[in-house]
Amino acid sequence: MLTLAKQVAAALKRRESAVMVTVVNARGVDSGVKLGAKLLISADGLNHGSLGSEDLDRAACEQAADAIEEGEPRLKQYLPDGTLAPRRSRTYVQLLFEPLLPPDRLLVIGAGHIAVPLHEIGTILGFEVIVVDDRADFATRERFPHADEVLCIPFGTVPAQVAIDRTTYLVLVTRAHEHDEAVLKRVADSPAPYIGMIGSKRRVITVYRRLLEEGVTPEQLARVYAPVGLAINARTPQEIAVAVMAEIVSVKRQGKGNHSALRELPRSLQTVAGAARPPVSLPEF
Repeated sequence: MLTLAKQVAAALKRRESAVMVTVVNARGVDSGVKLGAKLLISADGLNHGSLGSEDLDRAACEQAADAIEEGEPRLKQYLPDGTLAPRRSRTYVQLLFEPLLPPDRLLVIGAGHIAVPLHEIGTILGFEVIVVDDRADFATRERFPHADEVLCIPFGTVPAQVAIDRTTYLVLVTRAHEHDEAVLKRVADSPAPYIGMIGSKRRVITVYRRLLEEGVTPEQLARVYAPVGLAINARTPQEIAVAVMAEIVSVKRQGKGNHSALRELPRSLQTVAGAARPPVSLPEF
């Protein structure tokens, strides 16, 4: 049987969230509850270990989903029967809930000159970095030594080969707008919290027009940060990479950065989206 530590490592490798619950204090409790007892609760409800009491195990499981959602450690006090202890109770068991979450993932689509510093900064910030390109001479470990994965695959197959979840931050920095379209129309409705696309406003509008004609909705486009990056007047690949990663951090932490992205669909695209529909606002910054 795997130890709790190995269970945690295996869950995180599968990019599954879990909660480690530990008895950190107990007062007036005569049951089998012992300090340091641990219970690992996975996101799918599987349990490993025990707090020494079925009632406490049950109470901890009921709190697991909230602990994962909050993403921060929390302390809670319970009575031996698993109900929450009153504030001044002389009998209680104090449990520490520690969310164990997989690292945020930076998915860089395109392995050109901006992708190189982008993957380096992403690594420094603690992201799991995956770089994708369809050119074997660009998608190499030598070019991206810090990436967790470097994939040489057709752009349109990205969603099928890389799991995109609510911890995946996508950046489209391909060499041509047709490649942006191939990916964007497949990820626009994904749970990714951030989708950014490189390019001038003219290029962005061209991509949006084609996607609207192909059935992508204005609401889906409203999730895209394009042109990508905070408005810091970046010029070099390194500066652009800084602007992009700063924008990702701003979105992740709900900051108030000054974004470069379009704020609403241009009038020329409103008719493509449907003349009877009200103007659709893009991300609110």
